[in-house]
Amino acid sequence: MRLITLERQDSAEIITLARPDRRNALSLEIMLALVEALGVIETDDTVRSVIIAAEGKVFCSGHDLSQMTRRTEADYRHIFNVCTQLMLKLQRIPQ
Repeated sequence: MRLITLERQDSAEIITLARPDRRNALSLEIMLALVEALGVIETDDTVRSVIIAAEGKVFCSGHDLSQMTRRTEADYRHIFNVCTQLMLKLQRIPQ
């Protein structure tokens, strides 16, 4: 399943959330894919900007709440640790 897509336009990298059927909700899998993509982008000196876009009518509905029920404490900690990683990565990339 394709969760995000990457497209290069000149010196901009466009990351597109690709889960319109789920209103582009941030599942653990999407957050991990975003962290990985941003990690590659941040080391590419030819990328001058990053654009985050989305397929469908909704940009992003927030966390995927279907993943927020009937989990262990360790599961919740992992989800929120990855979310924290993502938010910090977004703030820290040089672009």
